[in-house]
Amino acid sequence: MRTHHAWRLCLHTRRPRFQVPASAVASWQQEFPSGCDRPPAVERLPGTAYLLGMSETYDSLERQPLHHRIHYHYDVTRCDVIGDVHGCYDELAELFVRLGHEDLLAPDVPSAPPGRMPRVVFVGDIVDRGNRIVEALSLVHRLCVRGHALTVLGNHDDRFVRWLRGRPVEIQHGLGETVEQFEAIEPALRERWRDELLEFMGLLPWSVHLDGGRLIVAHAAWHAELHNERSGDRLRAYTMYGPTTGQQTPEGYPERIDWAPHFLGPELVVFGHQVYDAPYWHDYAIGIDTGCVFGGALTALRYPSMEIVSVPSRGARWLRRGGRADYRG
Repeated sequence: MRTHHAWRLCLHTRRPRFQVPASAVASWQQEFPSGCDRPPAVERLPGTAYLLGMSETYDSLERQPLHHRIHYHYDVTRCDVIGDVHGCYDELAELFVRLGHEDLLAPDVPSAPPGRMPRVVFVGDIVDRGNRIVEALSLVHRLCVRGHALTVLGNHDDRFVRWLRGRPVEIQHGLGETVEQFEAIEPALRERWRDELLEFMGLLPWSVHLDGGRLIVAHAAWHAELHNERSGDRLRAYTMYGPTTGQQTPEGYPERIDWAPHFLGPELVVFGHQVYDAPYWHDYAIGIDTGCVFGGALTALRYPSMEIVSVPSRGARWLRRGGRADYRG
């Protein structure tokens, strides 16, 4: 099946038959002039997906264009999804060994050969608060650009990108640790890496859709209407921060709405952002941020086996109420 980067095949089996919009068809006809000459009906394939009623089937044609910060990797049918790292490189390396990915820890790991699918997916928030932020970010950056991993952009990662760009950013919630460790790099290497990071992180998705659309990884939250969301601001806010009440907790953080029990699928959403003592498990949503940087654990969900693999934190680097912990690891 051929792929067109701008359109996606609909996987919402509960939706009725519909017509692909003329704008989508026009774009499709422009790139593939040998295709159909009228808006194609979209037929439902029972229990799985919609199939395009055309002379050829394309796995990436959608009823309307989606936001460019939603990425699709439908051929990835198995992977390990890893929770918020927050600069806890030692636990990340240990988790890689537990998962059988120790070969990916080598600095000179070669690029994945053609046809090899990414093995690891991160829920974002690689930076801030931890003691080995540069090492953690370097590993994730290297694995993603060499085809071994994927990551979404977390809210802490987004704040760091804005700092890299020279935008006005409040140095809080652990960003100071990232800035301090980043600026400790040798200047010439630091500036070269800054350019590489801006290119890499500046285009990271806010959600990735895997296994034919059955699995969605987002940093904080997802809901069904985001499939059709055209506003980048709303898409970014929901996926990166999740829904909030508009109030603040006594610690000064936004008061969050527990969306996961109310999400009815049919996709499975794996997310981070909200810290839980253990993986937060619902029928269609699983939270896997178990607070390694606060002294909890770093957790991975093995998909599709749904096995949980965790390694305990080697010690808190950051206090729940805010501020650096007395870490001596």
